[in-house]
Amino acid sequence: MIEGEMVDLGPSGASDKDVQENTAVQIQKGEKVETKTQEKYVVAGSKKEDPLELYKGNNTLLCGGCCVMGPNTGYCMLAGVLIIVPMAVYIIFVARELPLGVGVGGMFVSALPMCFLMKTATTDPGILKRFSTPPVEYPPTNLLVDHNELSTKLWYCHKCNCYRSPRAKHCYLCNNCVEVFDHHCPWTGTCVGKGNYRYFVWFLTSINFAAMYLVASILYIWIDTSKDERKTVWQTINSTEMIPEICLLAYLVLLSFFVSGLTMYHYYLIYTGQTTREHLKDLFDSERPYSSGPFRNCLRALFGTDTRLEDITEIEQQVLTEKYGEVVKHDRP
Repeated sequence: MIEGEMVDLGPSGASDKDVQENTAVQIQKGEKVETKTQEKYVVAGSKKEDPLELYKGNNTLLCGGCCVMGPNTGYCMLAGVLIIVPMAVYIIFVARELPLGVGVGGMFVSALPMCFLMKTATTDPGILKRFSTPPVEYPPTNLLVDHNELSTKLWYCHKCNCYRSPRAKHCYLCNNCVEVFDHHCPWTGTCVGKGNYRYFVWFLTSINFAAMYLVASILYIWIDTSKDERKTVWQTINSTEMIPEICLLAYLVLLSFFVSGLTMYHYYLIYTGQTTREHLKDLFDSERPYSSGPFRNCLRALFGTDTRLEDITEIEQQVLTEKYGEVVKHDRP
């Protein structure tokens, strides 16, 4: 190696061992070493060359990073089974007794919860960019800033080495910071945040709608059969041929009993412009700083397509620069 030569350390060419040897030789000769490193992270909605190698945290990436799944895949598969089994019972025992249009409609409606479950479980919830080093040697626990016309604190995450946006939180199950963190749902196997919250609400809504449709279909069969055979509805239900329908009805009633309460709770959160975490921790009083009114809240939560992550790096850099009296760069390795 020529004395005084600048060595480029980075993601290209040389192995880690060669890089370390070259660096040691240059340091001994008093030479200047310029390092260039490639940040290893995946931002929600972005596509990098090798996301399976670059990604950090406990999430699992599939299809080259297009699908982001959480660590609780077993619970997600169980939730899928709990949806598929009653759907199969409906197709085999109930749909054939209904008019063609009603039966096909029931198949479509009963398939919706599975579709929304998979969409919720495989969509990036809003994982924030992380860094391998902190912005300064001893970063403050929080920064008081004026953000979106509000005086708020940006809390520092020691695992992701970055300051989180006001509504973000670090999920210790997924080991990632999530934008507009609502909660970690074991049934979907992942966090529910800005990126997949609308799919989660539609998942709950579709379960309730499917349960009501299938229950109405079963009741229609019982009433129609009792008229044809000139029996009472109770006599028709006591028939051994109705055992699958009775089991399905009991399952649907029990399922909707639990899910309907959760669904109404989330519609209340949407109406008031809160997340589950903000409501349970009572972070705000009567004023809701992130509420845009009930109508706009519903449109944004159920039909909103803006899942871009909030970039607060400029705010962080400005505040830290003012605090330490020197320019603090955020493009650190």
